[in-house]
Amino acid sequence: MANASGTPERGRVIAGWLILLGLIIAGFIATVVTLNQTVFSAQGFVTHYLEALERRDVPAALATEGVTAVEGASDSLLAPDALGELSDIDIVAEEVFPDVRVVTVAYTLDGVAGETEFFVEPSGNRFGLFYGWSFARSPISVLEVTPLHAAEFTVNGIRLSSAGANQPSAWQVLTPSRYVLSHDSRYLTATDVPVRVTTPNSIVPAEVDVQASAEFVSQLQDEVDSFLQDCAAQQVLFPSGCPFGLPIDDRVESAPQWSIAEHPVISLVPGDTSDVWVAPETAGVAHLSVEVRSLFDGSLSRVEEDVPFTISWAVTLREDGGVSIDVL
Repeated sequence: MANASGTPERGRVIAGWLILLGLIIAGFIATVVTLNQTVFSAQGFVTHYLEALERRDVPAALATEGVTAVEGASDSLLAPDALGELSDIDIVAEEVFPDVRVVTVAYTLDGVAGETEFFVEPSGNRFGLFYGWSFARSPISVLEVTPLHAAEFTVNGIRLSSAGANQPSAWQVLTPSRYVLSHDSRYLTATDVPVRVTTPNSIVPAEVDVQASAEFVSQLQDEVDSFLQDCAAQQVLFPSGCPFGLPIDDRVESAPQWSIAEHPVISLVPGDTSDVWVAPETAGVAHLSVEVRSLFDGSLSRVEEDVPFTISWAVTLREDGGVSIDVL
């Protein structure tokens, strides 16, 4: 009797365990399916990469499968400080093609809305259960910068130098990103140039137009004014080393008195090399006052005459931070 009554009981226990096992297996399968549709989906793969950029985790972004370096381009901008502020990441579309999926993502980059298409391809399975993905087009792009009239410039505050003034050089950058190119040194400056890199595996050209700063021009103006005042202090008809003078046929009876009636207004333009800046030929007016005696009739008179002149300067920026100024 005991054996007969125990058999149905064991059957019910076994059936219960089988049902529980079935539920566990079904739950596991459902979990795998859910993870493959979210975390391990093409969208999840792209989101993982973008979240690394959002938290400025450059090593994690670079370690993402399919992120490949660009040969011959500097990696100086593959740094947390070089990245813009990325936020509001939102997958807006996914297109499925035979060999690739195109995941379109909207985001906010440094306060401005943007959108990028990422090309993703299958890359095997993880543990035989989860989808693996890789970028079909690497999200590393090239920022090609040509600094005009100087080799040095800054990108998001990072100081860089190209191969030379007016020479383009290449830097690797992560997509999407935003950069502000500029130059600010003792004598030179450049208007900020904002650049957005939103297309993976692209080349984005940019120029930084370096010009003489207002302080540089003002300093040269002071030098020119001082030089002309020294010229005016010479009581001769032709001040030595100066851009003005006046021949007089009659006999000079008093010390010539010069003054600067109109000072030339100086500007600066780039010279033939990056360290030379030129003040183009600029007009000014000197005034001469002197007593003369006529060789014809011996009469005494005073000459008051404005004397136009032009002046041009070359300014060399020295390696020690100073400048050398030469009259042309």
